[in-house]
Amino acid sequence: SPYSAFTSPQLTTVHFDLFEVGLNLAKDIVALIQEESIEQVREDFAITLIERASTLPLA
Repeated sequence: SPYSAFTSPQLTTVHFDLFEVGLNLAKDIVALIQEESIEQVREDFAITLIERASTLPLA
């Protein structure tokens, strides 16, 4: 979140490509509207950990 860097302490967050997630969801919705069968699949998306001051270093 763009607001995470402005809190005190700055919060650790995760980042992922919301556009990619939305695109895959939209494809499934269109397929359902067209009464096509869709497979239940597990999709992995790249997630980046953005460490800020709210994360303590490992001991």
